[in-house]
Amino acid sequence: MKFRFVLASLLGLACTVFGCTASDRYRGHQAPDAPLITVLVPGYRGSFLYEENRRVYLEPASAFRRGHESLGSCRGGMKPLEAGGPMTKFVIWPYAFDVYDGFMSWGEAKLPGFTAYGYDWRADLGWNGAQLCEFIGERKANVIAHSMGGLVTMLAVQKCPEKIQAVVFAGVPFNGAPGLFKELFLGASTYQNTALLSPEALWTFPATWQLLPRTDDFFVDGEGKPVSLPISAPETWAKWQLPCPERLNQRLADRAAMPVTFEKAPARALAVIGRGIPSTKAQRIGANGFFEFDKPVREDGDGSVLVTNATPAFPSETVFTTAEHVHLLDDANVRAAIEAFLK
Repeated sequence: MKFRFVLASLLGLACTVFGCTASDRYRGHQAPDAPLITVLVPGYRGSFLYEENRRVYLEPASAFRRGHESLGSCRGGMKPLEAGGPMTKFVIWPYAFDVYDGFMSWGEAKLPGFTAYGYDWRADLGWNGAQLCEFIGERKANVIAHSMGGLVTMLAVQKCPEKIQAVVFAGVPFNGAPGLFKELFLGASTYQNTALLSPEALWTFPATWQLLPRTDDFFVDGEGKPVSLPISAPETWAKWQLPCPERLNQRLADRAAMPVTFEKAPARALAVIGRGIPSTKAQRIGANGFFEFDKPVREDGDGSVLVTNATPAFPSETVFTTAEHVHLLDDANVRAAIEAFLK
């Protein structure tokens, strides 16, 4: 922990002295005028967000400071922002942190009609799915969906299946992400910044709640035995201290709006599944009735999504990798499999 703090401080100083950059290559981008396009749909926290021309999420310099600006508040709700393109690469001298930049460069060179769909990953997933259909327009599309982007894509398939020809699902939590539950109480850090994704902010994001498992069976007791905890019911939350209790009913309604299963599946699918890294399967409840977030139950996965959770319930081809969740699309064997699948 001390090492991470020192490293973050040094990188923050480097930003001040040498400057930091992070280009947005797809902000305001329109899909190519081609009969078949290939669309990257990034995951949770995977697109830049703007307030007019000011980038709020994410500037490299702000990532390595504690920060004071949040993406939402109990009183004000979700901060109104405009989505840019997918996150690219942060250059913080002498380091570079690649998010989707390398994959987009590869896709532009290898895949027909490549483009990228940036979206507000805080907003309702059904709305984002409908917007993906609008982005594709009258064309046919092959979609490469990473993480939560796969849920957005599945919701698009329910709305405009005739437009989506094939889908690559990379590390998609088809049954939700149990590890995200703790962030509703503790918030999420963005490197050193703890303000952008504070607990209050996450209580204003429909998508965060829709990314949770849709069933209430991801809890265990102190001995690791499954326990019933009906978090779908508002009264269950009454015994805990909540960041924004006045927003609980709306957020539970957002979660309930996500289907447990999807009626329609894409015509062709390739699942990219990471394995070899322990990933959260269940949250542990302590003797005091609250959660022991530092003692989750873990099983095999990519560090964020379980192997079993990343496996679609519908027919698909499969490629396995030992890459961690954020780098699934950087694996050379995965890229070769994607290229072959989309030919």
